[in-house]
Amino acid sequence: MRIKTVTILGFGKWHDQTIDLNTDYQVLYGQNEAGKTTLTTFIKGVLFGFATAKQRYEQYVPKNGAQYGGELLVSYHDRDIVIRRISGKFGGDVTVIDQGKEFGADYLADLLAPADEALFTQIFETNQHDLNQIFNLKQADFCSIY
Repeated sequence: MRIKTVTILGFGKWHDQTIDLNTDYQVLYGQNEAGKTTLTTFIKGVLFGFATAKQRYEQYVPKNGAQYGGELLVSYHDRDIVIRRISGKFGGDVTVIDQGKEFGADYLADLLAPADEALFTQIFETNQHDLNQIFNLKQADFCSIY
């Protein structure tokens, strides 16, 4: 599955935005408070569920009163699928549109399996702590196989 576009109705500082990711690689960079973490949290939220009030999501409630949520357009086995998640109970109301038919959360879970939010984070996110660990590596820390 490859994310082609991100459409944010409202999530934190982001609202009414469409971001094109239709290239092979993406690197998000910018100044502190530019919205990098908010964007990656939004993507994880659409895929795996938005944080609930008990999980302290207040910083992601849209700042301008826009509808909380949005959608991802993904490419999956040579077809485009829309994954939409809007505010609601238990992480938000999810709709998956595949070949003109609408499905729910179970269909999304089947599409993503066996990936979960923890695996997604490990693969696709690098934070300052991770970068510091990389920068602190010494030549002896690398293994060579001959």
